[in-house]
Amino acid sequence: MTGQPGQYGIEGVISGAPIDPDYRKTVANLRADETRVTLQNSTLHFTDYAFEPASVFPSGLVVPEQIAEINLGSSCQVRLKTGEILFVRPAYKEELVRFVNRHQLPARRRLSVWSALLDPFLDTWEEQQVIDRQFEWFAGLGLDRDVVTWWRREVAVAMLAYNFGACVWEWAGLDLHDALVAQRARLDRSAFADFYARAMTVAAIDPVSTYWGSNPTRSVDAALFSVLLDWYPRENSPARRFSNANKRVGRALKERQGQIELRKHGLLADLTAASALSHIHAH
Repeated sequence: MTGQPGQYGIEGVISGAPIDPDYRKTVANLRADETRVTLQNSTLHFTDYAFEPASVFPSGLVVPEQIAEINLGSSCQVRLKTGEILFVRPAYKEELVRFVNRHQLPARRRLSVWSALLDPFLDTWEEQQVIDRQFEWFAGLGLDRDVVTWWRREVAVAMLAYNFGACVWEWAGLDLHDALVAQRARLDRSAFADFYARAMTVAAIDPVSTYWGSNPTRSVDAALFSVLLDWYPRENSPARRFSNANKRVGRALKERQGQIELRKHGLLADLTAASALSHIHAH
């Protein structure tokens, strides 16, 4: 390890967080997200949704017409046309993929602004040149250094309590969902509703990644789920499923075999490259 930890500009807040009264309050009030998601005909049914300001709290249905896009990854998101983001826990990713394929919904990969905002609260460190490049990336999205620092200061105590006080010790990546879980434990109902709405406006500027490998960090999971989405069995009506089946079967099998081989080799190369990332240093 040849580099040295860089400075984000909030080191004073980080060092003082453990003595802030909200630090212990957050640790004591943290609750797991126990949201359940099921497919019911042409709807996604959310049960026991974690965040009270959400449109589906405590339970609710989402129909395809409400959805702008689906984001698949370590944090699965259902982005509504209203701008709200709903979260699907890893245990229900398969249900979400089925829903995407059944209704041919747009599934995109986005680079997470919140993931970058929360980097200072990981159990790791970055070299100064990496931090400076990240500030440049923020600026390209319209978030100058002062705005980035303001957001990080707002969530610092809760995020440090969430990751270290609660002994999560996450080093690879935090995201908007983590920020909401932490802030829910720190804030009262009114303040959390305000934060929830403002946090969604930040996530709205997440840029689309045309290829999962264009994100230089936390990309192995993205690669695997791009494969899952592409190859998960698509559901069709009986009439469509059997229409022209005989003349399609031979051609489809041959084409799929060739494509699987190409994808297998490409995925192996991508995972090898991702595992060779050198700028993330874990304690």
